[in-house]
Amino acid sequence: MIDKNKRLEKEEAKARQRRRIHVEIDPENYDYIPEIKPVDYYDNDVAQRV
Repeated sequence: MIDKNKRLEKEEAKARQRRRIHVEIDPENYDYIPEIKPVDYYDNDVAQRV
């Protein structure tokens, strides 16, 4: 059997992990950067220099 101290340490580690995972993210602190569409080289509408 695991002694009480070891069990308490594991429970505290689980609680720290849960707090870290379940934190709410404040969208005011972040900037949204839209995705840049990658160039499709097989698209015939785009003029390309060779």
